[in-house]
Amino acid sequence: MAAAYPTGIASFINKVNVTDIIDASHPNALQDEVIATQTTLGAEPNRSTSPSAGGTFNATSNLFSTVGLRLNNLEVGVVSDAHTQYLRKAGDTANVITVGVSTTKGLVVKGAASQSANLLEFQNSSASVLSYINSAGAFVGTITPPDLVVNEKTTGYTVGLADKNNLISVNSASNLQITVPANSTTAFPAGSQINIFRRGTGTVQIVGAGAATLVGTPGFYLRARYSSATLIKLDGADNWALVGDLSLA
Repeated sequence: MAAAYPTGIASFINKVNVTDIIDASHPNALQDEVIATQTTLGAEPNRSTSPSAGGTFNATSNLFSTVGLRLNNLEVGVVSDAHTQYLRKAGDTANVITVGVSTTKGLVVKGAASQSANLLEFQNSSASVLSYINSAGAFVGTITPPDLVVNEKTTGYTVGLADKNNLISVNSASNLQITVPANSTTAFPAGSQINIFRRGTGTVQIVGAGAATLVGTPGFYLRARYSSATLIKLDGADNWALVGDLSLA
């Protein structure tokens, strides 16, 4: 007689000693169900397959011949990152979330209707909140601005993107120029700021190259030793403002 498992669950009638007659079919039926169970589970279903990241995950509805093979397929799917509906954590030491598809958002924290609790909190080891994103999506906490990088120059110099939001310290006894490049050469974003400090005795003139246009008053020289000024990119084109301690010459 064929076993009921795995398509069904077999039922058995309890036997009473000295009352019921035990027929060979009774233990045979039990044996058939045990064999069917073992066959369905497969040999060593508790053993991992050491799946490779290059494995192929079967994502279709499939009747695997054993439970072990189905578990193996799940392992392959996890290790090979075959799914696009979740973010994968790279490892416990790195704590990096790797997005599977370039068009997938890295992380979305979606509040409930009428969200009142914070959407995200940063805590120390004592569970004290250091900063947080509130229910309205605003950051609440202390932001420490980075220190300026001081780039000392003793000769004429053309500013570059690395100077954005930093300080150029001009330390020379000779007269020299600080040049602002055209947007076609170096595309500073609008709002970029470059601080310039005259540390030496030589004059410092700020000039534009090519299409770069500077506006300022009364002129484009740092007025005296220890004077300073700031270049501000006004738009995405070639327009800059120079503000600070300036002179005509």
